[in-house]
Amino acid sequence: MKNNQSNRRSYIKLLGISAAGLTSGIAGCLGNSNGDSGTFKVGYLNPLSGPYGSLGVPGKNGAEYTAEKLNEDGGIDGRDVEIIPYDTESNPDQAISHARTLIQEDNVDTIIGFASSSVAKAVSQYSAEQNIPLIVTGAQTPDLITKDCRKTTFRTFPYMTQLQAALALEAGNRLEGKKIACIAPDYVFGHQSWGVFSDTMKSEYGATVVSEQFPKFGSGEYQENIQSLLDADPDIVYSSLYSGSLISFIKQAKQYNFYEQVQIANGSGGLPNVSASMGEDMVPIDLAVEQYVANFPNEYNQTFVENYREATGNVPRPYTVSADAALRALDKAITESGDSSSEGIISGLEGVELKTAFGAGNIRAADHQFITDSIKVGPLEEGHGLSFDDSVYGFPEYYTVDGGKITPDPNCSFPSA
Repeated sequence: MKNNQSNRRSYIKLLGISAAGLTSGIAGCLGNSNGDSGTFKVGYLNPLSGPYGSLGVPGKNGAEYTAEKLNEDGGIDGRDVEIIPYDTESNPDQAISHARTLIQEDNVDTIIGFASSSVAKAVSQYSAEQNIPLIVTGAQTPDLITKDCRKTTFRTFPYMTQLQAALALEAGNRLEGKKIACIAPDYVFGHQSWGVFSDTMKSEYGATVVSEQFPKFGSGEYQENIQSLLDADPDIVYSSLYSGSLISFIKQAKQYNFYEQVQIANGSGGLPNVSASMGEDMVPIDLAVEQYVANFPNEYNQTFVENYREATGNVPRPYTVSADAALRALDKAITESGDSSSEGIISGLEGVELKTAFGAGNIRAADHQFITDSIKVGPLEEGHGLSFDDSVYGFPEYYTVDGGKITPDPNCSFPSA
């Protein structure tokens, strides 16, 4: 089924694919300053309950773990780090309400988090209006570094274009056939992720799209989509369903012997979460991209995994290490700039070099995107039921793609203050 010859040709750069009202007062102009409080306050906004709590809770745990480690070494700017979490329930309006509380009442220095692209975009606008730095640790939309980029917003997470382009390049090399189709959620992430994957497959390998299925986000009913995909007779089916939606799809698709008839390229990430939930019922996946694998052999990751497991009994997950990267970036930015005001944090984060569990990289000054040296792509093989008790969060084997070679050139014009 697979073509194991590696094609390492140079990659042609991909084409880049109202929040609450303003509040008055000095905070809106200068940001908050807690220098006299003895605490460096970090707001954390993510789903902490419901079907997507499995994304936000590991990030919260990672933020609290790293805050504790930083505090053991003197904190940030000589102040203890305090994580102040709120549950967004993946709702932009609720997230804005919590952001307002964090800024106006809790007096945070910065905000991190965001699994949902729509939530991230809404709070990015509001935090910019308040001049509060914001670090996205999950949402993948390219909009945050293109048409909706803002001087106050940064991201310490591999984003959609990097992940889907890496998956497409490896799929073209390692899977057979050129007829491609998709099953993706009908909202911005589903459409944009498929757009990057399909455009890369078409431009690099001459692929042809034979079916596009966009079920309603969270619908849970996929029988008609499954039959439509099989009727189109694709070689490769791309999926960006995730979490509970992917579990429902797999259970229904197995009734059609779906996975025996097509090759799967999974672009959602988080497959170990799904595998851990499904256990022996999990199906093999021909190729998938993951934001993070715990067996990645760089020194920072190996130490982080060992220490985190010892402290918590758990294997770190993607949002765990992204929260760690965000706090480490803040610490280094303030140390290098010598200024913990909003302006100091922003200037310090621009271009900062980081060693993270994702890999080494930097936050690009031109658009505030973290560029890592390694995007991981690999198979989930039959009989390899990954769980969080394993020493591996990710793949038994994987291939790496240099993020710097697949990230489009900056296409961001920061709005004037």
